[in-house]
Amino acid sequence: PGKPEGPDQETEYAPGGGVTTTIELKLDPLMVIRKERLIIAGSEVHYDVEAGFWWKMMFIAGACLQAKQPTSADITNILLVNIAYTPAEIDRLRSCSGENVILVSSKADILAHIANRPEKTLPDGRIEKTLILEMYFYAHGLPGLIGFNLEGRPNMDLHAEDFESTPSDAFAPGG
Repeated sequence: PGKPEGPDQETEYAPGGGVTTTIELKLDPLMVIRKERLIIAGSEVHYDVEAGFWWKMMFIAGACLQAKQPTSADITNILLVNIAYTPAEIDRLRSCSGENVILVSSKADILAHIANRPEKTLPDGRIEKTLILEMYFYAHGLPGLIGFNLEGRPNMDLHAEDFESTPSDAFAPGG
């Protein structure tokens, strides 16, 4: 069982060293939650060009397939690491997914999108805030890191500590 860390937070220590933190969110009744499905697709420069088109497009293909899956989110955004993709390949992602494709070029761009949640005031005075309901990564994965540009430059490896400053309220309840 977890050890209480504060009035609204509990941390559980799993066998093998894993940690799960649960935080109770207190939502403002004047806030409207807009739910986002966030799909993040890395670049593929790890394999030689001779390896072929299909290796290069594997993360775009995964993002396309995920974007077509049913969701209860209100909006789907796809962050694409725009390194070594041609305009035609980016257009392919836009056409197959039918979703918003946002080009990013650094891990700071990715972390900023996760942490900075858009808000707007509705005509009735309530605040609409977009929170992440679902988040998917299509990238190289190695123990302890998500490699969005594996062995390429700029280094875009994300580690668990990169998410430590992400506000817990960036995520929708139940997400």
